[in-house]
Amino acid sequence: MEESGAQFLFLSLAGCHPDLGGHAVSRGAGIVRDVLEAVPCPAIVGGCGEEETDALLFPAVAEAAQRPVFLSYADEKNYRLVAGAALAYGHGVVSWSPIDINMAKQANLLLGDIGVPPHRVLIDPLTGGLGYGLEYTYSIVERIRLAGLSGDAALARPILCHLGDSWKAREALDSAEESWGDVIARGRRWEEATAWACLAAGADLLVCRHPDNVRTLRGMVGAPWR
Repeated sequence: MEESGAQFLFLSLAGCHPDLGGHAVSRGAGIVRDVLEAVPCPAIVGGCGEEETDALLFPAVAEAAQRPVFLSYADEKNYRLVAGAALAYGHGVVSWSPIDINMAKQANLLLGDIGVPPHRVLIDPLTGGLGYGLEYTYSIVERIRLAGLSGDAALARPILCHLGDSWKAREALDSAEESWGDVIARGRRWEEATAWACLAAGADLLVCRHPDNVRTLRGMVGAPWR
């Protein structure tokens, strides 16, 4: 964190997914507790993506976290469970929707209806990487931002964009094409291009996969990283 200048940490508990390690919920919650004790920056904690496991994981994480975090994510299916865990222990919620402004607004309205304060909600509109849906992401992020600035209170929330999908592009991961140059350098450029588009559209927070890109992006927007 100190080396890259990251301002927040996104901790994914993918290892608790039955197909990705199947670690116990208690282990995931313990990792969150240990990381938060070691790293002082703000944190977002993501589930594993498997519905039944996340139903146990989010309450356990909410209890284990000894300082406020954001739980990622709440959608139209699980928002009551995630929001309930967040409210019980003073955390925030990441509101997720699949590149659709109406669904993004609806998710925030649902969270508001059960008592989640606006300042405890981040919008994750789903981010497609360069060449893999980025144009749709750009359009939706821009529309969410303009709607919020125009007075739509339900959309006046910070926007979070994950840049991980940029690494799924063939141009970013195909090591067989030697004429394309170093594969890691290509992946970084692909992530950077996705990041700049998201920032231009109005995103507030970016989740980078490559730590050097954190330093690069902060430097290029004029934010000191030390």
